[in-house]
Amino acid sequence: MQLTIASDRQLISTKGGSVRHLHLCLQAPIADTDVQRPSLDLALVLDRSGSMSGEKWERACQAAQQVARRLQPTDRLAVVAFDTEVDTVLPPSPGGRNLAKALAEALTNYGPRGGTNLGAGWLSGCALVGDADEHQRLRRCFLMTDGQANDGITEPAELAHHASELARRGVRTSTFGIGDDFEEGLLGPLADAGGGAFFDIAEASGIAPALDRELGETLAVVERSVTLRLNAPGIKLEVLGNRPTHWDGTDFVIDLGDLVSDQELDILIRCSFPAGAVDTTMGFAATLASARGPLGSQAYQWIFAARRLNKVQGRNRAVDLKVAQQCANLARRDATLRNRDGDLSGSAALLFSMAEEIRAFAFGDSALLAIVDTLEQEAHQRREQRLEAREAKEVYTLFSHATSCMDVDGTRRRSGRVEF
Repeated sequence: MQLTIASDRQLISTKGGSVRHLHLCLQAPIADTDVQRPSLDLALVLDRSGSMSGEKWERACQAAQQVARRLQPTDRLAVVAFDTEVDTVLPPSPGGRNLAKALAEALTNYGPRGGTNLGAGWLSGCALVGDADEHQRLRRCFLMTDGQANDGITEPAELAHHASELARRGVRTSTFGIGDDFEEGLLGPLADAGGGAFFDIAEASGIAPALDRELGETLAVVERSVTLRLNAPGIKLEVLGNRPTHWDGTDFVIDLGDLVSDQELDILIRCSFPAGAVDTTMGFAATLASARGPLGSQAYQWIFAARRLNKVQGRNRAVDLKVAQQCANLARRDATLRNRDGDLSGSAALLFSMAEEIRAFAFGDSALLAIVDTLEQEAHQRREQRLEAREAKEVYTLFSHATSCMDVDGTRRRSGRVEF
């Protein structure tokens, strides 16, 4: 596991109030083909509400059987179907030649009907894989729906809280929205909190490819339950983005989830400093760990200096660009939701505000000023026109994935290294 650390500036003010940005770049190892991958416990949770009738339900059932065919005898698959009620279509069952056939037969007993108790269906699926005693196994829930939660737990924040707690216990959730009527403002944050990926599937024909991609990513995991612990006494830390974090009483802990072969992550952190004596230092120790144990550690320090030295110090423009891109994409993602909900002025205000924030540290840098110009152009567009449902989902997905170091199709970004 490789970790590099850089700051936009190294000097901080003796008077306090300095804000600096950190860029931590993490590269996972390339999978060793001689090492057997971890076994998988997977729950597929399928929306069977009335709106799923026809091609969507047929394609979902076919995709579920395709997933079953890819699993090995050491893996286990459970399938849950939900409408207003929740049914266990298939209890946790080992992979093998007969699994797809058994699932196909079981699915013939179910069809679309009723409403959408998404929360109950999803939590039931998580429970089927979350009770496994073997801590060396991967545990996943793939949640598929074409609508909005209209029964049971319906608040996105409450569902995201459950997803975060489940992820901390090793059960990670990916979400798959089908068509134009699902709520990306629910499925996106749920996947972020759950340590998985969010997929926007425009047509029913895209269900199987999306499930296949995410299963492939799951089977490529090389490190499970990776955390980055920052011991930074006196420094206020804030992650820019979607990474779940918590304070354990000693360290600021960032949950990086399960990392796939050759995956590359950018973690951007805003650091706020107190006052300090000139020429003294303040910093942190960063420790990486996974389910296997410690993976390594590094330290970084800033230096307290007089105001005049702070004002003339050089900037790391590579870090500035990473910060600007991340903040711009977060603003675009959130502005898209406001525009979709009809708050056109609020959508534009988010983009204009972020443009001004980036302009404040651009100082003539052409790459940063280009981001500012683009944000202002988008702000004018969002203020004048409400996005159609399909376009809103595509725009939201684009920027949501960008903030999570994913390609637009939901695959994790790779470093592209070649090892011999």
